[in-house]
Amino acid sequence: MFVKKKRYVSTFVDSLKRLGQTINDRKYRGLSKWDFGDSAKIKELEDEVDNHLVKLLDLSNQKRSTLEEDRAREQEKERLRLLFASQASNFKAFENEVITNAVVTHFGFSLKEVENFQNELDKVENTIRDDVATKKSAYEDTNRQMSALNVRDNVYTNLEVNDLVKSESRINEAISSRRQRYNAELERQRYNDKLCQNFAALVEPLSKFISDSKEAITTSRGNLEQQLDLVLNKLSTREEDGKVFGKIRELAAEMDDRKITHNEHTSLTVKDVEVQWDQYKLFLENKEKQIRDEIELAKLRGLTPDDLKEIEDNFKAFDKNENGYLETSELKTCLYSLGEERTKAQIEELVNKYGDGKKLLYQQFFELMVQVLGDSDTLEEVIAGFKLINRTPDGQPPVATPAQLSKVMEDQYIEYIMTTGQTLGDGIDFVQWTQEIFSR
Repeated sequence: MFVKKKRYVSTFVDSLKRLGQTINDRKYRGLSKWDFGDSAKIKELEDEVDNHLVKLLDLSNQKRSTLEEDRAREQEKERLRLLFASQASNFKAFENEVITNAVVTHFGFSLKEVENFQNELDKVENTIRDDVATKKSAYEDTNRQMSALNVRDNVYTNLEVNDLVKSESRINEAISSRRQRYNAELERQRYNDKLCQNFAALVEPLSKFISDSKEAITTSRGNLEQQLDLVLNKLSTREEDGKVFGKIRELAAEMDDRKITHNEHTSLTVKDVEVQWDQYKLFLENKEKQIRDEIELAKLRGLTPDDLKEIEDNFKAFDKNENGYLETSELKTCLYSLGEERTKAQIEELVNKYGDGKKLLYQQFFELMVQVLGDSDTLEEVIAGFKLINRTPDGQPPVATPAQLSKVMEDQYIEYIMTTGQTLGDGIDFVQWTQEIFSR
């Protein structure tokens, strides 16, 4: 528009000057010889117009400059309004992101994971603070520029600097709250880990004690009386050994209350060791009975309960005067009744061997009857029996297997042979076992 007006004025002035020139140049001939004589007046008017035009052009240029400055200032104001609105919106979005992440942050499932998370947490917090400082510096700088241009309104946002200051405060509160949660979780994990360690420090030794005790009893190479003493010793200390269960159950209850479902220090639970302990007690009781039975069996060397009653009845029957012993004549009659006819010399030899040379007390008579009625197999006969049971060809290793022995023996006797013999192949060396038994 300004250019059009300038062209219009220039055209109009040119038209006036052409008109003045026409007037000055006009010559009347014919009816009149009049000439326009005041050309200076026209020149004066033209100069006056030119001077006014110069002033107008100067004023126009000044106005144009002012308008350009005003437009540039308004454009800058608009740019700053848009920039501040964008910075404010981004800061609010950043606030929401930080608060959301702070609330849902998980620090780990174990003490090690939680402890390792501290470096990550420090890094995240430092990044957030750096971002806050950068964003804050940017929007504050924009706000200062707006204030310098006297910008009082912003149609692009209803957020102000005070709102962003409050957002920064909420960001710091979220960071602080998460740090407090982390410290609480770290303390909880440390307490739980110590609780698990204390539990493991009790159940692991107890479990090992049970296993070692059973192993020591099972693999004992002592004679039956020594094995029995070992079992009786364990039975006598059983109550004292089991006192640790009080503390174990106390720790287990606390672990349950604290919802601890995994203990990285042990795979054992209170139920595991309780089952082990119950089995251990039952093992001791069964082992005591088994060894006592074996001792009695060893003493009787194959005698049955009926044999025992027969020995006792015979002693009472031939102890006519009930003085508690059998004299030489009474012993001879007794043996004769059992089908064991012995000469007088043989009877005297037996009385000397088992008694005091004149008589036999009941226990001495019992020892004699064990020899007379009991198992009298020789070492060679027992080994031959093993070979027959296990179908061992000549030249083959003397291996006694549970599968073969089960055809002629009860489980308790097989277990005793397997646990007291020297391992050979998939069984035990029956020659070594038999020799050891006969050497007792």
